[in-house]
Amino acid sequence: MTQEHQLIRAEDLDNYRQHVHNFRNGSLDGHKFMVERLLMGVYSQRQAELCMVRTKIPGGVIQRQQLLGFAAGLEKFAKHDVVHISTRQNIQFHHVPLDKTPDLLNLLSEYGIGSREAGGNTVRNICACPLAGVCQHEHVNVQPYVQHIAKHFLHNPLTHSLPRKFKMGFSGCEADCAAASSHDLTVVARYKEGKAGFKVYLGGGLGAKPHQPIVLEEFIEPDDLLASVQAALTVHNNNSDRTRKNRSRVKFLVDRLGEDEVVNLYQVELQRTRTALKGQVPTEIWNENAPAKPQTNDWLQKPQAQRQEGYVTVPLSISHGDLTAVQLRGLAKVLEDFGLVEVRSTAQQNLLIPYVPQNQWVALYEALKSYDLHIPTAGQRVTACPGTATCQLGITASAQVAKLLSGGSKDLRIHVNGCQNSCAHSDTADIGLYGKGRRHQNKLVPSYILQLGGSSDQFGMEGPKIPSRRAPQAVQRIHDTFAEQQQVNETFQQWVLRQEKGYFDELLADLIEVKLEDLEELRLDHGDDRVFKVNPITVSECAAGQASPLEQLWLQVDYEITLRDAFAAKNKYDEVAESIQNALQFAEQALADVELEPAVQQHTQALKTSLNAWQQQHDELAYPQIKDSVDSWLLLVRGVSMQQLFKQAA
Repeated sequence: MTQEHQLIRAEDLDNYRQHVHNFRNGSLDGHKFMVERLLMGVYSQRQAELCMVRTKIPGGVIQRQQLLGFAAGLEKFAKHDVVHISTRQNIQFHHVPLDKTPDLLNLLSEYGIGSREAGGNTVRNICACPLAGVCQHEHVNVQPYVQHIAKHFLHNPLTHSLPRKFKMGFSGCEADCAAASSHDLTVVARYKEGKAGFKVYLGGGLGAKPHQPIVLEEFIEPDDLLASVQAALTVHNNNSDRTRKNRSRVKFLVDRLGEDEVVNLYQVELQRTRTALKGQVPTEIWNENAPAKPQTNDWLQKPQAQRQEGYVTVPLSISHGDLTAVQLRGLAKVLEDFGLVEVRSTAQQNLLIPYVPQNQWVALYEALKSYDLHIPTAGQRVTACPGTATCQLGITASAQVAKLLSGGSKDLRIHVNGCQNSCAHSDTADIGLYGKGRRHQNKLVPSYILQLGGSSDQFGMEGPKIPSRRAPQAVQRIHDTFAEQQQVNETFQQWVLRQEKGYFDELLADLIEVKLEDLEELRLDHGDDRVFKVNPITVSECAAGQASPLEQLWLQVDYEITLRDAFAAKNKYDEVAESIQNALQFAEQALADVELEPAVQQHTQALKTSLNAWQQQHDELAYPQIKDSVDSWLLLVRGVSMQQLFKQAA
């Protein structure tokens, strides 16, 4: 695989290497460098000079040879022995020296692994049901849509510097395995009155203020899907709060403007994008007669028969989402031996192997055992973020405590966050935990707030606050009590909801109470012999990386020019004229504080004169000349504008 892969550009890799060089020699300031490295998926860790490098894997589809790329990168450039599967179905490296990050990204590109826009205020890795294309119950394989949309928005001027990151998920049926509550925008395949299409949700989100999404489109035809997604992104880009990073996600826009106003703004944008982008999606075969989807997650725990007769998809339990280089190479070898070409990562930090012949899956598991890769067993559904191991926002050692937790015989879903940002999706777990520092006897104690009975369509209720050292006991006791009290066919969520207020405080009372004699032990977090403290972090890199107001204006210009070209390709010259006018208005705003030289002023006036004449009739034959005139003028004045920006920075 070469750098010509559709999600990788050699110039991005070269530019990033130069940015690292310029930062080191002092010619690029720290904030500007942070913007550039976040765009390439490179985050600083709490350990000085070490970085987390996040790759971008749309839909979680990992090719066999890419496993070898992850192994090589881990062996050569990381001061760590594992890569980590995230809850967004991508793979991350930790403990990579900053000066080695360009080499790592170049090596990964040779295996078709990219990282562009895996961080920053961009469209993040797009998630999808990991059974897409093989599930017996899906209406359509959403993977082709995921891949197309991921490519469309990479390097797109609309999404280069959004007010805040934008997360998407795609599901092939109403079971919504991608979980709309976890994403800014979710696309769910459906049928309506015999017609195939999609339901579109907007404004989901987890974290400190979890938010269920609104319905943006009850039904939209496949040909309009790309236009719908772009219209939603435009509403976010133009209207979300750019001044307060903790209020800039789409869910806050929905609350601020109200559902009706957000939908109205979307419908206005949709008229433009539909004209420009209609039909620009893959043509897929839909399955109108798919059987109803069972409401169970058993497909994550045992081999699942595929829609393709004679094949099964088999799950692998990946301990805490971590894979060693030996496991990566071993998995690649076993796949090759069995004639298999890919694996799928899941939001539960595990892997699925599709297209395994039904008569070979037992032998496949036997071959994988030597690499400590196994079929999932009850109790292993424990998901965790890195917490204080690497993350600058981490408060508690979530990765350490996760090793001590189990979902038990009832196979409960246990999700652990090192802070309230819910990277491990604690809001939607049977038992969720998120880290906090709490004072007892005027001393700070690492603690977890429990969240109980969550699911993708109902967030867990907040439960007791437990010292970190006692979290394993608390989880075990809740599990055992449920096992004793469970009624026939009762789910954990149903059991939680039928308990009276204060029930869990009473159940865990002895674990909640902290006596003076307990403090010496409880002030130590798991895996740490130092007294607990919360490190103040002034800026979250996850929310950083915003372009300047001037740069944002030029991104708006670029977006309008992109639309102009799309309209021109369809001979929609009224819309072409509108986009040109919008581009010029944004450019003039960017030039508001710039004194133009007489020659530039004359060029500007000549352009306006010729443009006004063309707009009277929209002569198709004259358009190429108009286009060239607009582009040459924009190139000229952009240079003048950016010179002004450099002067201000100096």
